[in-house]
Formats: sequence, structure tokens, C-alpha cells
Amino acid sequence: QDATVCFDFKDKLIQISSYSIKTIHLTNYDPEHPRNWVLEVSNDNKAWHAIDEHKDDATLNGANLIKTFNTKIMNEFYRFVRFRQTGVSWTNNYYVRFNLIEFYGKLKQKNAK
Repeated sequence: QDATVCFDFKDKLIQISSYSIKTIHLTNYDPEHPRNWVLEVSNDNKAWHAIDEHKDDATLNGANLIKTFNTKIMNEFYRFVRFRQTGVSWTNNYYVRFNLIEFYGKLKQKNAK
């Protein structure tokens, strides 16, 4: 439960306007496509702010699907981005798999104004 994938941009900061997820295709079994998740941002890896959330979302329930999701309007830049599973996948377990996740928006050096 609550599986997470965290991205640390280290010396950079990101302001996300949208992101894309591509599902996987495995022939041996039904892959665990994302169904319930939240995308969150943070500057200290402790206090997290949700910028997008999905519950029982069927848009990624299939092989090799790509979907782009818009986020809440952000005026701030953040160091960390976290994809956090908040419920079961489409195989009704707590495994979640995807082929790629791509972020869109603005990127800047950490100490730049």
C-alpha cells in the first residue's frame, strides 16, 4: 500500500503544468495499471502538496496507453515530485506499474531568481 516513486531534481527546481504516463504491456499476465494515485511536490521531502489526484480513473486501464494530465496551477518551483499510489490498481492489488512518466513545465537552477 502507498507505493511511491519519488524524483529528486537535486540542484534544479521544477514547476509542473502537466505530466504524461505510459502504461506497460506484458504478455505473461495482466499488468497492474494505475487506478488511484496522487502527484505531489515538495521542497524538503517532508511536507507534500498535492497537485493532481485520481480515484478509480480508467484512462490508463490498458496496455501501451499514454495519457497527459494537467496539474493544479503552480506559482512555486519544487525540488521533489512524488507519484503515490492511493488505492488498488486495476488488478485489485497494491502493485502499480507504468512504462514512463514525463513532466512538462518549467525547470530552473536551484539558486537562480
